[in-house]
Amino acid sequence: HDGVTAGVLGLDLMRAGLSKVEAIAIEVAVHQASSREVEKLEKIKQKYVDGGASGVAKLASATMTVHKRSRDLSLDDCFVKLTHEAYDKLRALHANYARDGDGRESGEGVDDDTFHDRMFALLLRYKTIHGHGFQAACSPDVFRVLHGMLQVTMECFASPMNTYFARHCSAFGDVDSAFGSVGSFASFKPARGAYEVNPPFVAAVLDEAAAWCEALLERAELAKQPLTFVYVMPGWKETRAFATLTTSAFLRASVLIAAADHGYCDGASHQRRDPYRQSPYDTCVFVLRTSRAVASDATAFDPVAFDAAVRVAMRVAVPTTAQAKRQNRPQPQPLPTVTTTTAASASASSSSSSSSSS
Repeated sequence: HDGVTAGVLGLDLMRAGLSKVEAIAIEVAVHQASSREVEKLEKIKQKYVDGGASGVAKLASATMTVHKRSRDLSLDDCFVKLTHEAYDKLRALHANYARDGDGRESGEGVDDDTFHDRMFALLLRYKTIHGHGFQAACSPDVFRVLHGMLQVTMECFASPMNTYFARHCSAFGDVDSAFGSVGSFASFKPARGAYEVNPPFVAAVLDEAAAWCEALLERAELAKQPLTFVYVMPGWKETRAFATLTTSAFLRASVLIAAADHGYCDGASHQRRDPYRQSPYDTCVFVLRTSRAVASDATAFDPVAFDAAVRVAMRVAVPTTAQAKRQNRPQPQPLPTVTTTTAASASASSSSSSSSSS
């Protein structure tokens, strides 16, 4: 980090109200901390990769502890938690989609130790990134609307814990693939079909995903194939994604929903009593379809009916008063003051506050 230019994190912090100086100082601190963690992880890797016959040391298996309303998986001093419902869902996904090292089906009948180790790796990965907000998803009611009115059958941004459809794209194919993931949306190239696209609310990711959808639609249009994307994003009109979608030749409908009128499934719903969280932003839902998708639609898609149905479905995920009260948590403590030369130069470089968006 050069200590002067705000990156994606810095721009997000500025969007939240911090000054440019404050945002860059925090970004520098996070960069430095992450660099130290990378060094620690490299040492841990060397500890377990010991140059033996296979080159990889065999680790102990994760231990399962069952409670009244949840389960814990632990290994050494690390543990993850999930509800019984989430456990059953992951077991079913694993039974259908896990493969062995040779690509053969192995989920059905695999021993519990192997299954628990894979599930532990999956849950620990998502716990480590502390990104529950980035893993939020539309509610089942929304997906029922999308499936019923547009035949949507897959999500392009999901995780095994929050996916509604079994098959999905996700961030971490190495741990997610055993539970139904086909990998990153960035390398996913569907020629036909209908898909929901709900990227993390990060401007750069939204921009890239919108551009990729547009490229796939153009290719499908030339091939005369039916392809549909339902793109869900915050109402950030200043982003390239918003401009790309609102001016797309494939746009068939759009719905803007006020923040107060809808919610999402929490990214940590697999370990919490209350599955929903209030949306922090207005949400836009764009329906993008090729000509062949429109022509071959046996249900005669109605944008007005879709607008009404989506609004009702999104409202279902608004937390009740009791749920909202339970979700209140103490505010996080501020990061330690950065005293490095890099951070100091960042502070000296600008005293102005910017409202640039990420």
